[in-house]
Amino acid sequence: MSATILFVGLDDVNTSIGLALGEAEFEVTRLGFDPDKGTARTAKKTGAIDRVVRPEHEVENAAIVIMGFLGDQMRDYMELLAPNMSSGSVVVDTSPFKSATASWVDEVLPENCSYVGIVPSVSFETLMTPVSQEVEPSADMFRGGLLGVILPPSAPEEALNAALNLAQIMDAKPFFIEAGESDAAQAAAEWIPALAGTALFQVASKDPGWRNVQRLAGRGFANATALCSQVSPETLSDNLNIGRDFVIAKLDALVERLQLLRDHLAEENGKTLLEELTEANEAHLNWLRARHRRQWDGDDIDSADITRAAMLGSFIGYDPQRHKRRE
Repeated sequence: MSATILFVGLDDVNTSIGLALGEAEFEVTRLGFDPDKGTARTAKKTGAIDRVVRPEHEVENAAIVIMGFLGDQMRDYMELLAPNMSSGSVVVDTSPFKSATASWVDEVLPENCSYVGIVPSVSFETLMTPVSQEVEPSADMFRGGLLGVILPPSAPEEALNAALNLAQIMDAKPFFIEAGESDAAQAAAEWIPALAGTALFQVASKDPGWRNVQRLAGRGFANATALCSQVSPETLSDNLNIGRDFVIAKLDALVERLQLLRDHLAEENGKTLLEELTEANEAHLNWLRARHRRQWDGDDIDSADITRAAMLGSFIGYDPQRHKRRE
């Protein structure tokens, strides 16, 4: 029997999940909606979904609803769909920031439905893609990465199983993380770099010497400021505002660190400055090695038992052993 998965919002994350589902060997119907009709048509054309639909007309047939909106838009669509959600269905939240949604989701969802948040990290190959090269959604986008799972205390087993099953399909290692911890990590790893690149470009472009800077700037400047044009101003602004508290905290830490490095330089403290730069260099290389090997320092990652995904077989008809044999 074919199960139905409904995508509400077809950004790169949800499109890539849809493509990974398409490569898995089980019967599932992938329905999709995006407020931008062009985005929805592209998702259908690339094979990420089987049909473009109005979500309020199809949600009653969906076992899993995967949503990827921000803030008020997430709540608006969840309120639209909640009255028609089927009993036992699971909402999977793929939006960047989870704390805001977690604070009101129980008020919106019916008692017989459940919620789980997931935050995937990209594969090492995607991570190392040159900044000048646009990364397109793909079934392999998260292969070999990690999948943070934000599970509310009251969530039933179906919600956990949905997240574990998606982790298996995406070939990502799941681990548990609190909503606030996830949001702080997102602020530091995704949105502070974009904001810092924007500030750097503004410093250079508004300087009287910009005429010469733009002629002489090399790969370092291009790489450091690439997110200025790769992330739309609207997307950046929306995420900065949704994660405001977390972004401000990380931004304060960045300003403090820059001030410290400036002080070392101004005081001609070359030895300490070199130590700081060397420490950062070594830490960065260690991080890249860890991502490549999927090995992490310490035992602080609370790993979920992926074998439990087999329990979801009757939920969407997925056989993880068959998926493993295909590999």
